[in-house]
Amino acid sequence: MKIYALMTIRNRKNLAVECLDCIYKQTYANFEVVVVDDGSIDGSEKAIIAKYPQTTILKGDGNLWWTAGMNKGLGHILNKADENDVVLTLNDDTEFDYGFFAKLIAIYLKNKKSCIGTLLKNFHDKNIIEDSGVKINWNGYFYNSIFYDKNIKLAEVDTLSCRGALIPISVFKKIGIFNAKRLPHYMADYEFFIRVKRSNFKLFISYDAITYNKEKLNKKNDEKAGLYWKILNRKSHSNLFNTYFMILKHSPNFYLKIKNLLFYTFRSMFKKILK
Repeated sequence: MKIYALMTIRNRKNLAVECLDCIYKQTYANFEVVVVDDGSIDGSEKAIIAKYPQTTILKGDGNLWWTAGMNKGLGHILNKADENDVVLTLNDDTEFDYGFFAKLIAIYLKNKKSCIGTLLKNFHDKNIIEDSGVKINWNGYFYNSIFYDKNIKLAEVDTLSCRGALIPISVFKKIGIFNAKRLPHYMADYEFFIRVKRSNFKLFISYDAITYNKEKLNKKNDEKAGLYWKILNRKSHSNLFNTYFMILKHSPNFYLKIKNLLFYTFRSMFKKILK
């Protein structure tokens, strides 16, 4: 069983190479790495080829963003992968131990017809857990974090992040790829895995397989951002149109679609008034 490790990069050369260092030192040897470089001008491609020439690098012009970049990589992988192979989605700002791939494969072999996500911890303070899984409350559209219990090895969830997620090729064959048209950057992974679960695959987060997140969110800059940035710009986590699409597409019935639209709009307005 081959793992196709897939990630997108743009102008973060050092992070990309450090992530590849983790990949190429894995104890599980049957893998191939596909990197989509969306128009980097910092020498990322040259640095990767110099150290890891076996890496497949696909190029973008700077307009792919995360979702179309991942889909470009998936197009390459799906043309050559076997039905029993898997894709491991990664971010360039993450690291993991050298047994990471082997752990994920072992878990997957015991839980066929499923996708396996990973516990996300803060790289700079490994006592901080950033993602232990979520359950979705469609009565108001809330993502509720699952309480982390170190005694539990595997937690079933309602959706997954692509910061370390193992996905069978059969999933893509059945439901397709990420929705780049509607969700060009944020929320595309959550939307994808909602579709996966509704297609009778299970979603788990392994608490044994850990991904460490290096990203540092600049809260001060986010607080200074104007209204346009927060609710309209596709670089914003709070993009209003993304959220409305998720509500309309995936709320279980018409009543909840309308209720969630109203609830989310008023919640957003209320938060802004309080600030």
